[in-house]
Amino acid sequence: MKFPYVEFLGLAEERIFRPMIPVTFRVGKTSFRSYALVDSGSDYTILPIEIAGKFNFKLSDQLQYHVQGAGGNSFKIYRSPVALMHILEKEGFRDIKWSSHVYFAVGCTALLLGQKGFLDQLQVRLNGHKKEIEIFSS
Repeated sequence: MKFPYVEFLGLAEERIFRPMIPVTFRVGKTSFRSYALVDSGSDYTILPIEIAGKFNFKLSDQLQYHVQGAGGNSFKIYRSPVALMHILEKEGFRDIKWSSHVYFAVGCTALLLGQKGFLDQLQVRLNGHKKEIEIFSS
């Protein structure tokens, strides 16, 4: 399953391409779909804490951790109380599905697909020259 990189405007209107893919997170009948950045530098799959509310998760009962981001900023994360189903869909392909816990971050707006919960579940090939990401189920 291949996805094109997503284009953004960088400094001085420079074109920037990021390896982002559309992913659906599901718990029971509740789902949330968005683009997420494939981030090999992120230890965990991290979602903004606001998304936890969509699943009615009570995170105050969960252990709180502090992690440091690439820019040196520290933020709090909470492990999801249950594993979330992750679904990659693309017309003409069989869905790729897996379950894993994610972490919800306070003060983080990006959805990051990291080592735990994404890269440890799939085979992922980034092709910066072609500006595409290819994903295979293991």
